[in-house]
Amino acid sequence: MRNGIQTIKQQVIFIISLGWYNDSWQTGAPSSYYSGYGGIKFFTQAGPRMVIDYMGNVGIGTTTPEAKLQVAGNSILGNTYDTWTSFGASNGGRIRGSGEGYLVLASNPNGSGDRNMYYLAHPGYNHIMTGGKVGMGTYSPVANLDVYTDLNTPATFNTQSWTTGNAAYSLNLQTVWDSEGINQRIVQKFNGTDYTSLSFFKGNVGIGTTNPNQKLTVNGTIYGKEVKVDLQVPGPDYVFEPTYQLPSLTEIENYIKVNKHLPEVPSAKEMEANGINLSEMNMLLLKKVEELTLHLIEVQKNSIDQQKQLIDQRKEIEFLKSKVK
Repeated sequence: MRNGIQTIKQQVIFIISLGWYNDSWQTGAPSSYYSGYGGIKFFTQAGPRMVIDYMGNVGIGTTTPEAKLQVAGNSILGNTYDTWTSFGASNGGRIRGSGEGYLVLASNPNGSGDRNMYYLAHPGYNHIMTGGKVGMGTYSPVANLDVYTDLNTPATFNTQSWTTGNAAYSLNLQTVWDSEGINQRIVQKFNGTDYTSLSFFKGNVGIGTTNPNQKLTVNGTIYGKEVKVDLQVPGPDYVFEPTYQLPSLTEIENYIKVNKHLPEVPSAKEMEANGINLSEMNMLLLKKVEELTLHLIEVQKNSIDQQKQLIDQRKEIEFLKSKVK
């Protein structure tokens, strides 16, 4: 046993070296002593408060530290604190690094191992801002949740996922890059199959399709109680103007014989290839109905005139018959 005291310029340095093979030596209420092949225990009156074991592990609130620093109880860093319970008790938590360059925040209610983990990637791909913004794949998130991935790699935010037997069910928000541009999608996985419910591409919205080519593209059937269409073409009331050149029935007949469809109306092949514009088609059909109405009115007039002529002819015939007698 050696004790030494050295004084240099009014500074007192205590050099103390005590060593025992086991923990049997205690008198009074010691403040610290060597134990267990060179470990150190620090005491207060109620018992050991901190230990440095022979492997260099430091324990505060525990005499059997399992890591370089283990705190059994509350710890305060800066102006905030978190509660960490020793892994030997009912609950546990730890902060540790990994060989892949990750910082891992782990907890386990069983008191050992890592069950619930949060990874902070080495290049900052998972990052929490002090302002309450969370970034995944970015150092500087600009929203409460900002997800970023490398080019040509889909970014997926999985809102709900569960498995029943071998079938998977989930609802995902995806951002997909391709040669055409960026496509945002809401994808529903049902019974293991992905269904794109909604997609956004170049300002267009798609339902049931990932490549909407119009402001709203629906790949499927639409059921509704009412549909209103803003007209981009004038209504065909001009058909009833006196200056309108109404095609004759003979002209229409000749056109149909050659083209197999009404004038101005797209052919079946054109409609199959290009679809139809509801606004234009409805106005065109209304125009044809109005033209047909004018023809029917003309036919009715002719019929009335013919009936009058027949009546007059019958009267003349009866008159002539009476003269012959």
